[in-house]
Amino acid sequence: MFRRIVGVTFVVALVLASGAHAGVAAAPLQPADGVRAAGVAGYQVHEASGTVEINLLDQGESTLGEVVVRSGEFGYSAELRSGDRLPIAMAWNQAKGILEIKEVGSDRIGYSYFDFQAFDWKAEPAFDELVSARKADVDLLMGVVADYDKGRGHRGSSLAAKQAGGSCASKQQPLVTSPLGEIAAKGIVCTGYTCRGFGTGAAKSLCCQDATNDANVCCWNSVCIGCCSFLSCDAACGIGDYICFCGRTGTSCDRV
Repeated sequence: MFRRIVGVTFVVALVLASGAHAGVAAAPLQPADGVRAAGVAGYQVHEASGTVEINLLDQGESTLGEVVVRSGEFGYSAELRSGDRLPIAMAWNQAKGILEIKEVGSDRIGYSYFDFQAFDWKAEPAFDELVSARKADVDLLMGVVADYDKGRGHRGSSLAAKQAGGSCASKQQPLVTSPLGEIAAKGIVCTGYTCRGFGTGAAKSLCCQDATNDANVCCWNSVCIGCCSFLSCDAACGIGDYICFCGRTGTSCDRV
């Protein structure tokens, strides 16, 4: 009977959650540092029939604006309404790799497309121009969307993973040839097959977490739970560190 060793940087609960999202409890929404820098001290959240309204509150709990988020099977859309400025909206189709930015009430709209083969975004000039012209609002909208993604118990897109050729699509030759001291004494070496994990996330950190979990599921074998070694996370994000596709390569354990 084989004895299983926990792979480095792997949390079992996260792997289990990646295969059973229905059991993930959503954490309370809290503004991250980037959102707080824009003067938002807290959120007030209202949910109804597939729509989430997030009121942006200042220190005195006055409303600065609101973000309306609508999520679907292939991604989500969101709209920031604040002050007397025209609302700014985004829509992200994760399965097709399409990101739309739109100024509501005008004809200004732009698209950026993710190339799954080149693993990079290709933005239209109109997209870059609009993001630049409304940078503060776009950054705030992206930050709130990332907080929402994290607070709902982040779920990546399995369809997007298939597009990119996720971890279990191919097991390759060993990547790491030197054993880890921690497991070598037990007759286990980090020279098994390698897995390419894939993830998506409104923020880079969530995306890399997704890719790590995906690789861990593939590495899991009769010797170790998860991967015993990883390369760094490769992230391609559409706007700053937001709206990201990620890949991460891990190596599985083997016995001497």
